[in-house]
Amino acid sequence: MNHSIIRHGKRPASTLFRSAVKATAARPSIRRGGLTVGVPFVAALNHKLGTSQQIYTTGGAIRSFATVVSSTVQQKPTTATMRALRYHGVKDLRVDNDIPVPACGEHQIKIKPAFCGICGTDLHEYSSPTFIPAKDHPHPVTGESMPVTIGHEFSGEVVEIGSKAKNPKGLKVGDKVAVQPTVACFHCGPCNEGYINCCDSAGFVGLSGGGGGMSDYVSVDEQFVFPLPEHIGLDVGALVEPLAVAWHGVNQYPVKEGTSAIVMGAGPIGLGVIQCLKARGASTIIVVEIAKERQNFAKEFGATHLIDPRHEDVVKKAKELTDGQGPHLALDAAGVPASLKTATLAVRARGTVVNLAIWEKEVPFQPNNLVFGEKKYVGGKSKCSCLHSHCGLLLLSCYAARSSRTSRALPPAYPVTTILPCQKISARTGNRTCGLATEQKRNARTTTRT
Repeated sequence: MNHSIIRHGKRPASTLFRSAVKATAARPSIRRGGLTVGVPFVAALNHKLGTSQQIYTTGGAIRSFATVVSSTVQQKPTTATMRALRYHGVKDLRVDNDIPVPACGEHQIKIKPAFCGICGTDLHEYSSPTFIPAKDHPHPVTGESMPVTIGHEFSGEVVEIGSKAKNPKGLKVGDKVAVQPTVACFHCGPCNEGYINCCDSAGFVGLSGGGGGMSDYVSVDEQFVFPLPEHIGLDVGALVEPLAVAWHGVNQYPVKEGTSAIVMGAGPIGLGVIQCLKARGASTIIVVEIAKERQNFAKEFGATHLIDPRHEDVVKKAKELTDGQGPHLALDAAGVPASLKTATLAVRARGTVVNLAIWEKEVPFQPNNLVFGEKKYVGGKSKCSCLHSHCGLLLLSCYAARSSRTSRALPPAYPVTTILPCQKISARTGNRTCGLATEQKRNARTTTRT
């Protein structure tokens, strides 16, 4: 089994490695050899149990895979070994073939990953690690430091259940599951208040230690493993986490019928936000995006208005579309200086701006954009609690039900573009493509204008 980071870009076309490809219906043509995908995409690793392994890609920015370290039980390795894609340092990814297979802790669930994605956070970490602990600074919860196995959003199959697991969800070997990739201490102030996503020592499995989705097996604390509904496949199951992130972000404001919102960026989180806003009854959903293919996805997913910041004044247009006041809510899923400035200027007085992006570095910010209109700026951090993973599953169930009633309802995995064999991938390919993706992302940022 070979694993790799796949090249991702914010612009419409991305070139990957040479590989056989299967394109889905109604999607842009894919050509063999210097593979070109006509849309921004999410790459997700499919370990395809018992058969040839594949890479699964979906529309949006790169997404991820996951597993979670137990807070109470140390994972003791077995004598068996496996392969894993591991981060050894800045821009240094390697396929390691002799990683010990993790034992299943007493209160854990051992999982064989099926579908995994590569997140925008993975790209940030590739060039400038934040959540990945340095060699001389082990993570305070996992006790691990680089090299670490990567991958923090994934679905998979249960292969073993811990001997003392309470198993309130009734999981069985062979069940399809999704994972909430949370690392927390469970004893600090935020944890004691129920906000484990705000833990003083917060981290993510697949970044901060505890294994990762880009491996043959991971052992995860049972409270973070969720069974997938019968009608939800493992491919869609890998999207539970980003959907939960979007749902949690939208919940930072009391969205109801008649609410107007502006969404900065139509990557995977942005598309999820659009669907969540629509499900909550928002009447006006304005999406700011420069890539044509992403604009098309946004429209199909429920955007009522599209704005290309290269050709229109976003703030002026947003106010025109909302009776001159501006939208009630702005959600920034782009995470660039221009999107931050635009969101704070566009939202109406006493409105709310929710940041859903992870930032690589400090950026200029004018507080008066908030102060003069008594606007609120709040963070919406991912993986808030087990509840939000349940919300993700609820969303998936709702989409499946809606899809059976109307052809206009789109399932979460709609923007699938390609399926790529995993055997062709190597760490060398991963380093090259991830590096190119990171550079392309930076270039895209410098051309974003309001």
